[in-house]
Amino acid sequence: MKIIVVDSLAPATFELIADSAVTLPGRPMFLPDIPEVDSWVALPLLGVRLCRLGKTVGEKFAPRYFDACTVAFRLLPLDSSGQVVKGVAAVIDSGLMLGQWDAFPEGNSLAIDACGECIDFPVGQISRAISTLSLYATLKMGDVLLFPLRLPLTPASIGTTLSASINSRPLTAVRLK
Repeated sequence: MKIIVVDSLAPATFELIADSAVTLPGRPMFLPDIPEVDSWVALPLLGVRLCRLGKTVGEKFAPRYFDACTVAFRLLPLDSSGQVVKGVAAVIDSGLMLGQWDAFPEGNSLAIDACGECIDFPVGQISRAISTLSLYATLKMGDVLLFPLRLPLTPASIGTTLSASINSRPLTAVRLK
């Protein structure tokens, strides 16, 4: 399984995340004690699960390649200047919480609510990303694409609860410890 973070504005820009970063279902997320990290924030992401094997997928056919979605939260470490500590963010064990997978709803956009902030996410961005990514790598069943949502980052501290929904259907709720 590949976990790929895609910049929805520039689909050719992506980042791979280690599969050990996924928090197991039903478990809380733990904030690691890393010396060079001063604070943490949670980045909300739209998660899309791929359901077919594909290489050089045309944008017109891309909707056939995903079947489920969720909202995920990724812990990002910040240094003393407020910048993300690169490299560390991609490999933190249990630093990514995938919500419950739900069948992909009909329509041209998704109404996503994460930690009280709302956004409409156009489905066409997913098709463009799949088409672009399939030029570089073979997409496989079970791969997960993550799209950062243009929402404010949520300060993450012990005791914080992160929750999200798509089209008013709750999919994610996790407590930080």
